[in-house]
Amino acid sequence: MQSLLTKKTFPKLLLVSLFALLFTKAQVKAQLDTTAPTSSITLNPTSPDGDNGWYVSPVDITITSDDLDSGVSSINWSIDGGPTQSQVFNNTLNQVQNPSFETAGAPLDLWEKTNDDGIALFTQDPTFAPGFDSNSAKIESTVTGWHAFNNQTNYIVTSPYQNMTSSIWVKTDTAIGNANYKVYLIYDNGLGGTATQLLATSSSVTGSADWQKLTLNFSTNNSATLGVYLDLGLDGIGTVWYDGVSVSSSLTNPSTNFAISQNGSHTLSYWALDNANNEELPHKTSSFKIDTKAPSRWTNFTLTEAGNNHTFIVSIKVSDTTSGLDVSTAEFQYSVDQGVTWGYYTPLSSCSGSFNSGWTNPSVSPSSDGSTTVTLTTAAIDFCNSNWTATKEIRFRIKDMAGNLSQSPDFTINGAWVRVAGGGAYSNYNIAMLSASEGGYLAGAKEGVSNITTTNNWYLEDYEILSFDNYSAWYSKYPTTTSLPSGKLPTVSGKYRVNSDFTIASSTIPNGLSTTQNLSSVVFVNGDLNINTNYSLHATSGIIFIVSGDISVSSSTSSIDGFFITDGQFDGGTGTTALTVTGGVQADSFNLKRSLNGSQNSSNPAITFNYVAKYLVVGKNQLTANFGVKWLEVE
Repeated sequence: MQSLLTKKTFPKLLLVSLFALLFTKAQVKAQLDTTAPTSSITLNPTSPDGDNGWYVSPVDITITSDDLDSGVSSINWSIDGGPTQSQVFNNTLNQVQNPSFETAGAPLDLWEKTNDDGIALFTQDPTFAPGFDSNSAKIESTVTGWHAFNNQTNYIVTSPYQNMTSSIWVKTDTAIGNANYKVYLIYDNGLGGTATQLLATSSSVTGSADWQKLTLNFSTNNSATLGVYLDLGLDGIGTVWYDGVSVSSSLTNPSTNFAISQNGSHTLSYWALDNANNEELPHKTSSFKIDTKAPSRWTNFTLTEAGNNHTFIVSIKVSDTTSGLDVSTAEFQYSVDQGVTWGYYTPLSSCSGSFNSGWTNPSVSPSSDGSTTVTLTTAAIDFCNSNWTATKEIRFRIKDMAGNLSQSPDFTINGAWVRVAGGGAYSNYNIAMLSASEGGYLAGAKEGVSNITTTNNWYLEDYEILSFDNYSAWYSKYPTTTSLPSGKLPTVSGKYRVNSDFTIASSTIPNGLSTTQNLSSVVFVNGDLNINTNYSLHATSGIIFIVSGDISVSSSTSSIDGFFITDGQFDGGTGTTALTVTGGVQADSFNLKRSLNGSQNSSNPAITFNYVAKYLVVGKNQLTANFGVKWLEVE
């Protein structure tokens, strides 16, 4: 076989025998494989993007595995000790001989020099990439030009129009120039000999860099293809090491990608199997913690008169059940002129002092960082006078330990208020003149609208009394559900579930979601649903979200698509960005606190609930089968 491979030309009649011989060698290689594969993980973001080691966005995970002999058969992983999930691969047999340069030669067995000018040093070196035996190939160049190892003599036999994958590991030291590799095609030139053609060049590494993997996918795009070979080199001065060379007939490198969006601390266990059934042991692990939701549930707003009828001590509770609260960040400010000017007087107990347009600190109990629920209490504040027709208001804010900032609603002092934005959403409770301590903003009502005025003259309409199932009732009707694919929103119709909090962010929105047609899906979320980014669906597609907890929309989000049914609160966020909900909402209560800049409120809603008829179709397709449920529009 060696003599056949080292010849630059050979009769075409030998090709069948050559293919058979190589195939037999590949089978033997697979049978003799006793080395387990090795895996590596990449997280995006690459490091925690919040405070104190917390991620404040879903973590996108890529696991990549290598096996230099029989090839990777599967990548497996488990989250928090849960069920094992697997990604299976085909055609991953590594067809490179001496792929990790363990056999030395001249310069290395089965590899030869490119541009041997006698100056660059080609050698075997005990420096090696993690997980790859004990040696690597090394080039030390002191002059410009291309110096490389190649396996042209012992090239990889393949067929025309074959999709293939290649990869190598590279390390550099003070490389002035590009360290990379090139893939060449060998083909029959029709004249009794062979010719070569450059197919692809990998990305490059320069300077001083630790081991990293370079990959190339390519196709043998010549009808006279005989095989391919690699040229691993440095175009310039410096030192470069190579290890773990692989070429296979797989369409892609063995790799899998998924997102984890559930809030909390997580441990990911992962490992690979090769085609000789060698298991990567011990299983590797990666730990991280996610908190995508700001502190919530501002409750127990109380006023305690202190000295006269316009001086009060104000307190409120706030909770964060994931990372806990950063008590040092608690602040408040207030307004005595109907929300026009915000800040605080120094001292707080007098309106005759200087006014500061900023925030000041309350006392916090308990005062330990990481507490899940705390009470914020101000000192005695003089709100200047007892003219309550000119409203006085106060607001609070605090961060959790992950750095998520939450601002409370604006509470009216010694008065009652309701703010309504948008409308067209259904609440399980009536809209009435709620006291400030309730802290709720409701749009639409089950039991009628009474005693309401609005500063922007928006119209509130009574709703007919209706009866809606809660999360448990819905889910009991549809027990056959599947997990979200790769932790992302679905692009295939069906019923899906998430048994935890779920965050809609860029990493949990699959490619092509906005253009997927005729998508008809229901997603059950047994927890809170956090929406942190804009997204849209095709005009023919819809997703119904049925949520057991709260639904929170970040203040920067301006457009979402879905019909949202929740047992808890629908929180539309704060800020000055208008929000459009294409679909509808049915919730226990609403917090709709957005307000547009300047005079825009006079003519534009801060939140628009834009009902569309496509959700009649989604409801009919996914929620009515065999249960006698009618999903229809009524006048």
